[in-house]
Amino acid sequence: MPVRTEKKRYIAFDVRASEDISKDELKDSLQKTVRSYSPIQNFKIISYNRLKNILIIRCGHRDVETLKKTLNDIEINELHVQNKVLLVSGTLKILRKKLGFLLS
Repeated sequence: MPVRTEKKRYIAFDVRASEDISKDELKDSLQKTVRSYSPIQNFKIISYNRLKNILIIRCGHRDVETLKKTLNDIEINELHVQNKVLLVSGTLKILRKKLGFLLS
C-alpha cells in the first residue's frame, strides 16, 4: 500500500519588531511558541531576510491556518513582534517569484 505524504506549503511572513532580530532568536522563539500553542509537528524555517524582514516557513497543507493564527503575535526577548502573511504557495520557486514582484 502506498504511503501518502502530506502536501507542503510555503508561507511568507512580513516580520516587524522594534529592534533587529537574529535568525537564531527567531527560530528559537517560533519553535517554543508553536510547540506550546498548537499541535503542529512539521514546520521548518526556510529563510529569513533581515533586511527585508521576510520569513519563509514550510509546513503541511493542513497546518497553514493554525500556523498563521499561532504566529500572529509572538514575543522574542520581550519584544513584541508583528507578523503579516504575505503569500502562501505550494512551491518555493513560485513563492519567491511572486515575492519578487510584490517587493519590487
